[in-house]
Amino acid sequence: MNQTEQRIAQSEGEVRVLKSQLGQSERKKENLMQEDLEKICRRQEILVKLLQIMQSAENLPKAMNEMLAEIGKFSGVSRVYCLEKNADETTIRCTYDWCNTGITRIIDNFQIRPVKDFQPWFDLFAAGQIINTSDINTLIPQMFEIVNRFGVKSYLVFPLTDNGVHYGLVGFHDCVSNREWDENEVELLGSLSKIISAARRRFRIEQE
Repeated sequence: MNQTEQRIAQSEGEVRVLKSQLGQSERKKENLMQEDLEKICRRQEILVKLLQIMQSAENLPKAMNEMLAEIGKFSGVSRVYCLEKNADETTIRCTYDWCNTGITRIIDNFQIRPVKDFQPWFDLFAAGQIINTSDINTLIPQMFEIVNRFGVKSYLVFPLTDNGVHYGLVGFHDCVSNREWDENEVELLGSLSKIISAARRRFRIEQE
């Protein structure tokens, strides 16, 4: 084989390699798209279930406990919980929580605290932000001190809102690993915060 034939053979080999790489890349994209679609479908299914729970529950505590349990099991987080301001709006407490196997509940251990202790949370909510961190060591000291006592490694939090006023927060805890919260989990918790806020309004109006 002369040099020209060798160069042609080499070029043809390079083309085959490139085609193979492109084919693998396309298959990866297709697989990722399929995975994304499946995640979206599963998320829609659990959200429909949460809405059904809210609409059929006889009271707010029953609805909240069932919704947190469903979304906690679905997402595989360590803990789902709600903090809400008390009627005087100067103190805040844990009102509901669900914990995975082996995770300590915080509703029985959370001391009622002044709302000012949680001002960094509400300042971020007022600015249209959420709290999303895979490592609580990156939180400011005031936030770290509160979160760390519950064995949290990763933290995702959304506000609870009633008539435009932030009255509390709902969050995911991962106490096992430094979890990178993906887009699907962020969307899921964001939707849960809206459903909880709507449930609170519904039951309050019914009581009135």
